[in-house]
Amino acid sequence: MKKCFAGLALLAAFAFSSCASMKNLFGTDYSVPVESLEVVQEKADRIITEKSYLKKFNTVDKMDRRHTVIILDEHYLSIDDVLYGCKFHNLMYYGPSLSALNDKPVYTLPDKIIGIQGYATPVANPNVAVSFIFARKLFAQSGYSSQYEASKINGVSFSAPYADDGYIDDFGRWHKYTYYDYFENIFKTRNQDVKLEMYQSIEIRS
Repeated sequence: MKKCFAGLALLAAFAFSSCASMKNLFGTDYSVPVESLEVVQEKADRIITEKSYLKKFNTVDKMDRRHTVIILDEHYLSIDDVLYGCKFHNLMYYGPSLSALNDKPVYTLPDKIIGIQGYATPVANPNVAVSFIFARKLFAQSGYSSQYEASKINGVSFSAPYADDGYIDDFGRWHKYTYYDYFENIFKTRNQDVKLEMYQSIEIRS
């Protein structure tokens, strides 16, 4: 009887554990830890004033609305002056296949990195998580508002950077590429300010 009671007590404690723990056990937690709005706003104002941000670019979404995006640093970005904590999750690739009448591919063009996908949390509302994609526009592309929809476009795929992607420095040390090492390929420039208008997809996840 005591063992039974102890088991029930343990089950009750488990059932009333924090929501964050439950998310990690039974599903993916897409949220991104953020600092207070005052701290992040002060940091963002300083970065923008000093022009020390990583990238600034304009985007268009599925509804043909225009936006301004600033990737402030490795932890925060701004979309139309709304601050988000962010983390990158996948690179977006494009390598369309040309098919014969029987739908078997004749040949496939090499995959090119055209975008980046990740998750973000509004600093002013940390209980919300969104999935985002910033990518170069595809010729005559169908608009998409999520990674799932984008994956249905012929030739589009998503994956994390390959484990063997990296370089050896002048001292013979191996460095694995981070997501930021792919920015030049994605935005087609090394400049902070990107002239190319990008495509943007935002999907609320919670």
